[in-house]
Amino acid sequence: MTLDELEQWIKFIGYGVRPQAAKQWFNGRKGQFKITKLIRGYLSNKAYAVSLRLKGNIEGALLYEKICEDIYARFPEDLKW
Repeated sequence: MTLDELEQWIKFIGYGVRPQAAKQWFNGRKGQFKITKLIRGYLSNKAYAVSLRLKGNIEGALLYEKICEDIYARFPEDLKW
């Protein structure tokens, strides 16, 4: 994903979980708000990592990419790619 695409997804989810995002994606699934928060956290950290890479700060980007890996590990199995 590009930085712009990541930012669009973050904006859609919002800061704080917007019920419409959780319901649109997971309609009644147990833990839908927690899952949406995980996705938002992943996207936010990924966007920051990408922005750091674009600025040439590879070391900083690697730190945020590690955070993304840790968040991804907490995703339900059926949502992992």
